[in-house]
Amino acid sequence: MAKLTAARDRCAKLSGRARSIVLYYEAGYDAFWLARFLKARGIECLVADSASMQVSRRARRAKTDRIDVGMLLRALIACRRGDRHVWSVVC
Repeated sequence: MAKLTAARDRCAKLSGRARSIVLYYEAGYDAFWLARFLKARGIECLVADSASMQVSRRARRAKTDRIDVGMLLRALIACRRGDRHVWSVVC
């Protein structure tokens, strides 16, 4: 919690605006208890079904953590803009 609070405060100081923290977790055993813990402390958490993410089924694609993080970040940004068809939020 201290690291999250420090990061939020540093971002607010640099941008001059108060920022909120939004976290994304793939559905699984750890995601639900962690989401409940963080929500109780005022941090927004999205637990999404990873199988609901849209990917191209026609061509084989490279599978790396860097590519996955980029795809998840774009999906999170789209979700925050109001596009609810990006993934299925479980909790």
